[in-house]
Amino acid sequence: MGDYIHTYSSQEQERLFRQGKFLENIVYRSFDLTPYQHIAELGCGNGGNTALLLEKSPSAKITAIDIDPSQIEDARKQITDDRVQFKIDDICQLSEADNQFDCAFICWVLEHLHDPQKAVAETHRILKPGGQLLITEVFNDSFYLYPEKSPGIMAYYAHLNNVQRSFNGFPNVGARLGNLLNNVGFKSIELIAKPVIFDNRTIELRNDMIDYYIELILSAKEELMSRNLVDKSLLDQMQEETNRFKEDPDAVFYYTPIQAIATK
Repeated sequence: MGDYIHTYSSQEQERLFRQGKFLENIVYRSFDLTPYQHIAELGCGNGGNTALLLEKSPSAKITAIDIDPSQIEDARKQITDDRVQFKIDDICQLSEADNQFDCAFICWVLEHLHDPQKAVAETHRILKPGGQLLITEVFNDSFYLYPEKSPGIMAYYAHLNNVQRSFNGFPNVGARLGNLLNNVGFKSIELIAKPVIFDNRTIELRNDMIDYYIELILSAKEELMSRNLVDKSLLDQMQEETNRFKEDPDAVFYYTPIQAIATK
């Protein structure tokens, strides 16, 4: 596991749980979970996506795994459905036996790992022959705001991604998914790159998205401030830029996550 750049504060835990629902239409638009009977959710955190997996796979049992005991404890408090078993385990060295699951689900996890290839290899090992991996990952270089008048936000964002790299994380790991999957023997690898674009056709959704994204990146502000990369004046500038963005009728939010569907 890599170092986690975001905090484990109660505020961050609440944000993480909300994140699953907020991004539901983005994460699940290309996935059909109804056929599966036993899903391994790898890197479940505090259960934000676990709740959605329960909704979208009504006949499946879910084994939800995370390395952090506090995350599993929070998840168990949030979700009491008896179709879910929460387990503390390392997704780079799983205790699960071979050929156990017909589906594995990974969402926003590989970016935080020192060696995402190990996690993908372990996922391949625990899937049954014919089982599928559904994965969603970041490609942070795709983030773009129009008008190009948010230098504070972009400066902070560059610091965030560089610090994640210093933790041996991978803020653009989505671009590597094809290689990571092919290297361990996955077949029928489908890569999906659907841009998330919000503009003046959906102003309320656009403004909700910029608020969400700024909240997301600011969850790392304590780490960045401790390194003297960020100060209060930059944070204030970011808030001013966010407000101007939301007031601009022609503002555009753009980001492209990378997804994959692959078969063992």
